Amino acid sequence: MQRLVPITLALLCTARLAAQASSASPSSAADDVPVVLTPFEVSSEGDRGYLSTSSAAASRIGSQLKDITQTISVLNEELINDLAPDGLNDILRYASVVEVPEGGDETYTIRGNSGGVPLTDGFRVPRLFPNDPADVERVEVLAGPASVLYGNVFGIGGVINRVTKRPKFSRQHGLQLRYSNAKEDYRGVIDSTGPLPLFGGKKLAYRLIATAQDGKKEMDHSFFRRYMVRGKLLYQFNPSTSLVLEAAIAKVWSSEGNTLGRSWDYILYRTAAGNLVSPTTPTTGGVANTPVLINVPDHANPEEDLVQAQVWNRSTTAVFTSKLSPEWALRLAAVATWAPQNWVVPGVVTSIMTDGQRINRGRPQFRHRGVGNYFWQGDVAGKYDFENFKVTIVGGTEYSVDVSQEKYKAAPFTIGAFDFFNPAYTTELPAVETWTPTTRTDTRVFAWAGFAMTEVSFLKDRLRFNGGMRLIDFEQSVRTHLSDGPRKFKGETTPVPKWGALFRLTDDIGLYYGHGRAYQPSTSVNPDGQILPATEGQQDEVGLKVSLLEGRISGSIGAFDLRQVNILENDPDREGYRIPVGEVSTRGFDVTMTISPTNYWQIVGGYSTAKAETTSSIQAANIGLARTGRPKHRWKLWTRYRFHTGPLKGLSLAAGTNYVDTRSIRFATGSAVALTLPSYQLFDAMVSYPWRKNLSFQLNVKNVSDELYYPSGNTTRWKVGQSRIISFTTNYKF
Repeated sequence: MQRLVPITLALLCTARLAAQASSASPSSAADDVPVVLTPFEVSSEGDRGYLSTSSAAASRIGSQLKDITQTISVLNEELINDLAPDGLNDILRYASVVEVPEGGDETYTIRGNSGGVPLTDGFRVPRLFPNDPADVERVEVLAGPASVLYGNVFGIGGVINRVTKRPKFSRQHGLQLRYSNAKEDYRGVIDSTGPLPLFGGKKLAYRLIATAQDGKKEMDHSFFRRYMVRGKLLYQFNPSTSLVLEAAIAKVWSSEGNTLGRSWDYILYRTAAGNLVSPTTPTTGGVANTPVLINVPDHANPEEDLVQAQVWNRSTTAVFTSKLSPEWALRLAAVATWAPQNWVVPGVVTSIMTDGQRINRGRPQFRHRGVGNYFWQGDVAGKYDFENFKVTIVGGTEYSVDVSQEKYKAAPFTIGAFDFFNPAYTTELPAVETWTPTTRTDTRVFAWAGFAMTEVSFLKDRLRFNGGMRLIDFEQSVRTHLSDGPRKFKGETTPVPKWGALFRLTDDIGLYYGHGRAYQPSTSVNPDGQILPATEGQQDEVGLKVSLLEGRISGSIGAFDLRQVNILENDPDREGYRIPVGEVSTRGFDVTMTISPTNYWQIVGGYSTAKAETTSSIQAANIGLARTGRPKHRWKLWTRYRFHTGPLKGLSLAAGTNYVDTRSIRFATGSAVALTLPSYQLFDAMVSYPWRKNLSFQLNVKNVSDELYYPSGNTTRWKVGQSRIISFTTNYKF
């Protein structure tokens, strides 16, 4: 509890200052200033429990979920609060079409394919920085390609977009404190918003969100600390025109195991003679090796306290929106983020030694990387209602600059092997200043794009058609410390289309078809200087959208066919060269559903199945083979009931489960047996109670049964899933 005291005091001081600034506004100021939302903004005011009816991710303007010709899931603020998340991974725990990684790496798969870089309000942010969920109002998951809308966010599987909280003219101040026992994790959040006294308290509003987190993990010498302050100002020129300015600064310190409480288990193989051999040792005498799983202690950390990562994040945002007329609206936005990182890597290998106890460690490296993303966007949207049909138009332009700067240094010696079963944490590293510089690179990608989409509805909204196109162009500059000057590569202007149709069979059920493409400009270059073609993908999807019982049941059933082409493979005729010949096809269907049987009972969940296989490859033996690591079946379900009468009034009880099918890591061949990760099912629970009007308590338990499971793995090691985590949260409103 000692670490919770300074966190609490700091956040209380911040909260007091914010509350004083807000309360200083004249008493005559209206608590709620009438505001006209532009088409680019999505409000959560119409949400009913976990049920949301609109999204901006599918078209960059607010659209009804039942009208979107793709599968889309919305996880709103009420569900997010019930899950008590530490990061985006926890929020997506019950997003039906998403395969969530364990750890802080925001690298997702949707429908068995890459989910691209997660977005924040439609903009990419550096993936190396784990974003804090305190500023997230809702998360939207769009299944399928979305390059028409978001450019080089490839994500053939789909797009994940976080919608952040806005300043409000109604005063709201809250303090949240959380303790998680399994991770010894302490977390505090202050969220304060309201009008400022300038302009009569009716024109200017603020929002201040500050977080502090400090925790240890199960692995030895592993920890995670995060601090973030985000300030926002909203200036309301008039009810339909506004400017939002935002600035944020954050820092994260972490070590190996920073978000995963356990270690890895390793694979060795036993020969016919009973000897253990490494995964790279060929079989002898035509006898296939028998796999042996080495269960290492969960606390043992081969990277000791040597991995020290420090990441900073500084960002500024300006967004101007205006409803120019009853039909037309304008949005102008500029975003700049810069995230430098210092990281010491001890170079631990992925394979355990044949004694089943030790692992080799190599020469440590010091890595400095700075990632910057800079965007300028301009969008317009119009809507016309004619006698027999309606037309919606949205279009815009975008210019972006992505910067990546990397420097490496190598330590003057290697580190000795580590014994998992008799760990000795005695290694000390010399000062980084004495290490030898190795590589230095500076990469800059400049991208230009323009897009336009339209939707036309006929027969009193029974029939809808939509279509659009984006034109993409880019230029890349790469400089290394070994070159005399930068190498520059120019892309080609490329059109990326998207279209779809929806027909309402009834007022509550719609049949839809959607086609979308993905386009990722390549930044890879062959030794002769020739830039490689872009990787492309496309999805065809058909399904049903349902909104039954006055919207109390909302969801979709979709069948899809995704294809990813121009996958790079090694050229068999030229060493060091790669050629774009690979192709992967993924087919399946999924069900996503949100149900609100009553105002007090909420259900969210879904089911997905997919089969991915290689359809083109230089290696003829690979054609027709299923892709490894993909579960055939997965389903999720979370439900909450809140008592509204009697002595238990206000008490909420919730439970959830996640099921993941077996995943093939390696298929059987003539010289090796198959490797398969076992299936698993996890259970979560939540209890919350409003003790008083402004004070509430919440208890969350993840992995209730403390299941031992493996969320991912390869032919050398399997990741051990998170153990049981119990967290206690206090929320105070003032």
